[in-house]
Amino acid sequence: IKIKEKIKRELLKIKKKFDLFIITSNSEKVVEIVLKKNKMTNTFKDVFGIETDKSKSKKIKLLFKKYNLKKENSVFITDTLGDIVETKKIGIDIIAVDFGFHKKSRLKVGKPKKIVSRFQDILPTICQIKNGELEKKSIKI
Repeated sequence: IKIKEKIKRELLKIKKKFDLFIITSNSEKVVEIVLKKNKMTNTFKDVFGIETDKSKSKKIKLLFKKYNLKKENSVFITDTLGDIVETKKIGIDIIAVDFGFHKKSRLKVGKPKKIVSRFQDILPTICQIKNGELEKKSIKI
């Protein structure tokens, strides 16, 4: 998988303000191969995949414990309704992106904090949700 340069640039902008983590249902090994081939191994602080646990909420709790994170300082970014439903139970602010797996109409059902339609809108939306008060905190993408 080739990650587009404009996506890399946006991720680096986000990384300047926030720690980035990947929580995925995919294999950690596969994600690490993709990051390595795209020269992005230092973009994300950690990857929690299927090897860690099947449950996204359990992976988030493990992430919070490992890095001493707080839910009020975190934002979860996803493209699926299932992730929204599971993550809402934890009480984290959620940004849904409608340019991934599920369309906007389906994402709305989960009532995320915001839905964005362009990758470059993610950082301003995080800052808007968190009132620009956060410096280097944590988000999942």
